[in-house]
Amino acid sequence: MPKLCCPCGFVHDLSPIPDEGWRTTRDASFDSMIDAEIALQHLDAIQAPFAIETHQKHTKVIAESTGLLYECPKCGRLMWKKPLSNDYKVYRVEEAIE
Repeated sequence: MPKLCCPCGFVHDLSPIPDEGWRTTRDASFDSMIDAEIALQHLDAIQAPFAIETHQKHTKVIAESTGLLYECPKCGRLMWKKPLSNDYKVYRVEEAIE
């Protein structure tokens, strides 16, 4: 079972599909990612054996455009895996200054 551990000790369960996280996409990449997803749906619908290269091309566009983001319900930290990254960067919420 895939899990993502927050520094505070909370464990995100990544097993359910969809899980509790968000997908992130740069605004500049959004249109090309949507176009690739639509193209993949059409390819999957026709099951064309000659479409393997096209399928790989569209899958690559989606992978290069999509990141993952999780918010810890216990401490509020954000854990963000940018597109094409294997690692999460952890961001802690700053205390309010009064």
